[in-house]
Amino acid sequence: MKAGTDYEVFFHPFTGEGEDAAPDFTKKLTAADIKSKGAGTYLINFEGKGNFTGVFATEEKYSQAPVLRVIDKEQSKKEGILFLNDAKKLTIKSEQYNETVEGTPDVLSQNVISKFADGTYTVKVGGKELVYVAPGKAANYKSEGYYFTVSDPADTDENLNRYPVSGNYVTLVPADTEKNKLEGELKAAFEITGKEIDVTDIATKISYTGTPLLEDRDTLLTRLAKKGTTTAKVIVKKDSTKTAVSSDSYYVSASGDYGDPGTVTLTFKGNPLKGMTGTVTKKVTVTPRKITDADLKSGDIKVVFTETESSDAITVPYSKGGATAAVDVMVKDADGEYIYLNEGEDYSVKYSGNKSISTGSDKAKVSIKFKGYYSGSLKNALNFTVDKAEFDLGTIKAEAPDKIYNIKGKKNYFKSIPALYDGTEKLTKADYELVGDYRYFIGDEEITNADAKSVPQDSKITVKFTAKLKDGSKNYKAVAAGGTVDFSAIYYLGSYNMSKCKVSIEPQSYNDGWAITPDPKDITITIKANGTTVTAKEGDYEIVSVTNNQKVGTATIILKGKGRFCGTKKATFKIVKPKN
Repeated sequence: MKAGTDYEVFFHPFTGEGEDAAPDFTKKLTAADIKSKGAGTYLINFEGKGNFTGVFATEEKYSQAPVLRVIDKEQSKKEGILFLNDAKKLTIKSEQYNETVEGTPDVLSQNVISKFADGTYTVKVGGKELVYVAPGKAANYKSEGYYFTVSDPADTDENLNRYPVSGNYVTLVPADTEKNKLEGELKAAFEITGKEIDVTDIATKISYTGTPLLEDRDTLLTRLAKKGTTTAKVIVKKDSTKTAVSSDSYYVSASGDYGDPGTVTLTFKGNPLKGMTGTVTKKVTVTPRKITDADLKSGDIKVVFTETESSDAITVPYSKGGATAAVDVMVKDADGEYIYLNEGEDYSVKYSGNKSISTGSDKAKVSIKFKGYYSGSLKNALNFTVDKAEFDLGTIKAEAPDKIYNIKGKKNYFKSIPALYDGTEKLTKADYELVGDYRYFIGDEEITNADAKSVPQDSKITVKFTAKLKDGSKNYKAVAAGGTVDFSAIYYLGSYNMSKCKVSIEPQSYNDGWAITPDPKDITITIKANGTTVTAKEGDYEIVSVTNNQKVGTATIILKGKGRFCGTKKATFKIVKPKN
C-alpha cells in the first residue's frame, strides 16, 4: 500500500502515567504537530484512503499498533542519554539457509543474536560501546550504563528470518532496567543466502508435439532432455553430482509457449521458501516434427483411405488426369489419441503409377509429404488398383466453348462443337465415336442452319449428341447397352468475349488462413466495344474457381461469362494484411 494514496498516518498522544497511560483517541496529530509539540509518547495510527476505509487502531483494540516515543534531545544530552538509532552502521554477515531433516527451516536470526551475545558484533554510539544483555537478565545490572538486548520478529512472524528473501532483520532495543541510559531502537537487517539453481541436460531444439511445454509440468523436463539423456534437470549450481532438486524447489514460466514451432523462452526461478535462489533463462526452439516410415510402422502415424477408413488396398476407377483416392492422415497426440491432420496445411498427397490401368502386382501408390508443423515424407504409404472407368454421365462430361454472336458470319456461326472430358482432361477419338449429328436447342426448340438469322443475340444454347465407346478401349468400359451415351452441353452466344475484358479486383484482407472469395461488388469487368465501355453486371458472369487464396500474396480467379458475356478470363487479386 502507498502512503498518501491508500492511507494516511496520524498520532494519538498518550496521557496518564505508568500502567494508567493510554492513547487519547480524541486527538489526531500530524507529524508536523509532533515536531512542534515536542517530547512525548504517541500511538501511531493509520486511516484508509481512496480504495480503503477504516482505521488500524481503535480505542478498544490498539495493542498491535506501533508506538513513537519523542525525547527532548537537549535534555537527554545533559543526562548522558544515548540513542540506538545514532549507532555506528552495523554490518551483519549473511546466514546460509538451512533446514532440518524433516524440512523445517532454521530460524537464522538466532545465529545473529548469539553473535551479539558472544561479542562478534558490537554496537557503538558516540564512541561508547553498548553492553549486550540477554532477554530477561537486565535486572542483574545495578550500575548506570548503556544496555541493549535484541528482539527477534520471527517469534511472532513465522515467515521472517528463515528464508532467502528480503526483509530479514532483528531489532536492537534498550534493556528493561532503571539504570539504563539508552533510548530508541535499531533495526539490523541481514541477508539469508540460499542455494542457487542451475538447469542442465536441456536441449536447444525439441520436436513439435502440438501442446505447449508448460501444459503438463510433470513431463516438462522429460520433453526438454537433450539427446543422449532421459531428462533435463534443475540442480544446485556447482553441484558436481548434478543431483536434481525437488519440483517444488523452483518455479518455471515461459513466453512464446503456444505449442507451435518457434522459440520458447523458459525462465526457471528458485523457490526461496525451499532455500533456493537464482534465475536461469533458457531458449528452446520447437522444430516441426519429422515424420518417417518408422512412425508409420510404430503406429504413431496412421494413413488410411477416407472411403474405407482402412489402409487395405482399394480399387479406383481410371481417370485420364490420373486416378486419385482421398486419404486421411492421423497422428498420435501426447495422450496417445489420434488426431486428424489437415491436407494442404499439414501435408500434401502425391500419386504415382495412377495414369494407367493396373496389371498384376503393379499398383498405384500414395506418398505423403509433410509441411507446416511437420516435416519429412512417407513414400508409398498406401497403394491401390486402377481399374477401367465407366463410360457414362457419372464419369464423362460434355463441354462446348462459348461463341461470339455474328449474324453476318457463315450460316452455322452459332454452332459450337462439343468435346468429352474426363475431369479436366479431354478424351480423344481413340476412346469414342459420334453416333449421328449434333443437335442445337434454345429451350425446347431445335434450331438449324435455316434458323441462323433468327437466333437471338446473347442466347443460351444447348447442344445434344450421342457418343459410343469404341470397341477395345483400354481405359473405359461400357455401361449402357451398345456402349452409347446421350450427352448435352450448354454454351452462350454472347456479345462480348470475356478473354478480352479488363478485370479489376479490390485487395482482400487476410482472414486467419480462411479461403477468400471476392464479393461481386469488389469485381469490375469492362470491355470497349463500338467506341464505348461496357461494364459487366453481377449476373453476366460466375466465379469458376479461386486458388492460392488463403495467405497474404497474389490469388488467382477464373471467371466465366453468362449471357452477353461469354468465354472465360483468368485474373489475379491481392490478399493483404489488415490495417489494424
